[in-house]
Parts: sequence; C-alpha cells; structure tokens
Amino acid sequence: MSIFLLTLIAAVVSQILSAIWYMSLFGKKWGMAIGHPMPTTEDKKMGIKQMAWPLVIGFVGHLLAAFVTFLILAGFGANTIGQALITVAVLFVGFSIPQVAGAVMWKGFTTKQQWMQFGITIGFQAINFVVWALIFVWLV
Repeated sequence: MSIFLLTLIAAVVSQILSAIWYMSLFGKKWGMAIGHPMPTTEDKKMGIKQMAWPLVIGFVGHLLAAFVTFLILAGFGANTIGQALITVAVLFVGFSIPQVAGAVMWKGFTTKQQWMQFGITIGFQAINFVVWALIFVWLV
C-alpha cells in the first residue's frame, strides 16, 4: 500500500481517536485543565464554525506527523510490531514528551492544570503512536 494512502488512513483514524479522547473520555477533565467548562448544546451549535479551522489544522498536523513517522519506520525497516513499537517509543520519548511539556508549562495555568493538560495530551500522543505503528505494520 502507498505511504500516502497509509498517511491518509492514519490521519483519519487520529481525528476520530482525538475526538473520542478529548471529548468523550476526558472532556470534563480537559475542560477543567484548559479553564473552560463543558459547552452547552447552544455553545456547540454556535461553535461549529469556530471549530472547523482547528479541526482542519489538526488534521493537517496528523497528516504530517503520520507521514514522517511512516518514513522513519520504513527507513529503519520496522517490519514487525515489536520493531515498529520500539521505533515509535523512541520518537515519542524524544519528541512528544519534550514538546508537550514545553507547550503546557508556559501558558499561565496552575500547576494542577498543567499536569492535567500534560497527562491527557501525552496519553493521546502515546496511543496515537501505537495506532500508527500498528497501521504501518499491518497495512504495508
């Protein structure tokens, strides 16, 4: 399968996973972490247009990150689940953890909010990398 098709599949899966993660599983905690209560039905209706642009940006980010991850997996010859998981673990520790830590620590939130943001975001990143590794190995 083409790396471009794999990337598209991975980005779609990531968008679905992020919606489940940030809304269904951790919606209330995420709202507390970023200082916003859960939106009401009216807020949701009014916010659809406002949500479109961040969703597009997020999707493009997933496309880019999945593409680069797949290039690295292919370059390292990660042909088994074990090899792919080790490779994405190294990427996760080397890139995701420092980037997310830096992103949450300078926003002016309380220490508790920062830790909540870090934990929720890094949890999503970890699961996302695992899903990408599985997609790569199973569909290549």
